[in-house]
Amino acid sequence: MSRSLAYLILALIVSNVFPAVPSYTLKKAPQTITVDGVLDERLWSKLDSFSLVDCTSGSMPSQATMVKAAWDEQYLYLSITAKDKDVWATITAHDGNLYTEEMLEFFIDPDRDGKNYFEFEFNCLGALMDMFMMAPYGTTGGGGNINWTSSNINFKVKVHGSINNQSDVDTSYILEAKIPWADLKFNTTTAPQPKAGDRMAINIYRGDGRQTKTYSCWSPVGGSLPGSFHSPQLFGTFVFSDSLAYQQTAAESHTGNSLSFAGYDIRCSLTRSGLKLTYTAPENAHAVFVISDISGKIIRQFSLDNGHHTMALDSPHHLSPGIYIVRLLTKQKDITEKAAFYPPW
Repeated sequence: MSRSLAYLILALIVSNVFPAVPSYTLKKAPQTITVDGVLDERLWSKLDSFSLVDCTSGSMPSQATMVKAAWDEQYLYLSITAKDKDVWATITAHDGNLYTEEMLEFFIDPDRDGKNYFEFEFNCLGALMDMFMMAPYGTTGGGGNINWTSSNINFKVKVHGSINNQSDVDTSYILEAKIPWADLKFNTTTAPQPKAGDRMAINIYRGDGRQTKTYSCWSPVGGSLPGSFHSPQLFGTFVFSDSLAYQQTAAESHTGNSLSFAGYDIRCSLTRSGLKLTYTAPENAHAVFVISDISGKIIRQFSLDNGHHTMALDSPHHLSPGIYIVRLLTKQKDITEKAAFYPPW
């Protein structure tokens, strides 16, 4: 029996056991998020979640995994919370074989043709494997191009516990990501430009455990081996909605909390733990970032180091919600914008 025929038989069997694939309505994000693995933005509190189930039986696994997602014209927003009493992984290299250890995996087939699709794997150490699948394994031309890279993906994994320490009990690890639609192209394929009413084929997987691995997924594939994950005809469906996840205040809808210029990208948000600043600065950065109140009085001012950084700037008790002035001063330009700092609760 050929492998192609075996995969066809598997698909027919699974279609009888799991006659309908799951669907999830993607609400629209009113504004972008700060990606740090801490799900404290208002967006995440306003979205419905779905759980992963055992890949073979469809039953609930011993360690739960909850997923939320949203979209806008630039990004797919994704959070995965994996309950885990023993968080572990050893691979740190990009494009390593993450599937051999504990990992979270995300498949997306934007045009739902079931022929080619994109694959992302993440582990608790923050390693990423990304590739473009030319066709599912076991089919004509099946296999992936590991050289494909999502060059602008922004993700962070936050661990609640200790990694690779079996002497204690951990709680979970959380993936927070925003994936640019513009990255989802390969050679002559066109990057998707989603709009309300569109649908995309999606599946999400988790590998859990040390000696005995268990596999869970959103849309069951009838098998527990990583190879059986590559069944795009069994992927679930993300349905794009134009309904906003929440309504912005009038101030939020007319002001921005980000500045970008010449390799600098700065984002501010007010969270329960205080004012949070996430920024990326280029090599040989020479810039100053200033936050002032509406009268022009300087509240915070500091130099930016090159690289990617997240900083807690203040306690919410010392910075009232409202409109502020943010400035980015570089050798090339002085950029000034209004910013709305409102709590996400």
